[in-house]
Amino acid sequence: MAHFLSQNSSPPGGVYFFELNGERVQSKSRMEICALVKMLYHSQGYPVPHTPFDIIMDYMCPYMPEGFCSGTGPHMDTMSVERLQENTSKLFSRPVATPVRIRERLQTCIRCRCNSRAECPSCVNLTGWVMESLNTRSRIPADELVHVCVPSGVMISALVSIDDPGDIPDGCPESCWRHYEQKS
Repeated sequence: MAHFLSQNSSPPGGVYFFELNGERVQSKSRMEICALVKMLYHSQGYPVPHTPFDIIMDYMCPYMPEGFCSGTGPHMDTMSVERLQENTSKLFSRPVATPVRIRERLQTCIRCRCNSRAECPSCVNLTGWVMESLNTRSRIPADELVHVCVPSGVMISALVSIDDPGDIPDGCPESCWRHYEQKS
């Protein structure tokens, strides 16, 4: 099993995360993520692990930057900060959605499986950059719970702020607000 080289350090971005059969849990607290993983196993009828943090580290390590975990580094493609910023910055010149629509979209994205901190583990504190770049809306608490939209390859805080974000990319789940808004 892979593990963090320093088990007392927090992961890049400060959030622990784990997924089992498509159900995702995350927390900034090591104790809380362990409790959430135990509950997740229990709710799905699996034996509850005695050492949940070992399982969490093994799950997270493929998403971590090289050198953070034991082994050879990530075996999964992740997005660089530069690429994420490049993709996201293309949205900044577009007209902005209404505050009500932004809040509704954020609520959908918070629950979405494509809302991923793991897609760009070193992309921390980019929500502030998004807010400064948009310069048309203020940060709200829901912004702290969204990260990267995996199919779109952009920061969710920017994506939900744009009145018309364009075509729906492959990989967006049917529950995505973009499908709903396209139909109405």
